[in-house]
Amino acid sequence: GDTLGGLSFIGADGTDTNNRSAEIRAVVNGSPANNTIPTDLTFSTSTQHAGQLAERMRVKSDGSVGIGHNDPGQLLSLKVGSGQQCQQSLTSATDQSCAIYFGDTDSVNRSTITHDNANDSLAFNTAATERMRITSGGTVGIATSSPDSNFRLDVAGSVRLGTGSF
Repeated sequence: GDTLGGLSFIGADGTDTNNRSAEIRAVVNGSPANNTIPTDLTFSTSTQHAGQLAERMRVKSDGSVGIGHNDPGQLLSLKVGSGQQCQQSLTSATDQSCAIYFGDTDSVNRSTITHDNANDSLAFNTAATERMRITSGGTVGIATSSPDSNFRLDVAGSVRLGTGSF
């Protein structure tokens, strides 16, 4: 689409002073009508020179964000090229935790996956209650937040395997 405006970042490389190394552009992504212009913001950088600017991220007019591609199908979409791995990092201080939250706009009882940095455990919660934990030693606890390290699997409550119960 048409470019409505932009911001270019230009620097000197020792040969000249007109090297565009990054830019942010506002780009029309549909048909303007009735005082409405659907607009995306694109973020581009260069590893070499101005002729090799590549779009790295796009914020679409609907609010969705694409990193690595320009047509995200979800609110946040990440895409890497061939031969690359798609990895995300959640990092905090050693005495804190990192979490991924799931839920809806009407519920305060979200599901979470939480990594506790202090003891290197991973907890899985649903309806605001811990349901399973994996300790740093590999012990799995179901319905217990402190599984017995003498067992690989520690279940608080009944267990059903196939047609039998234990």
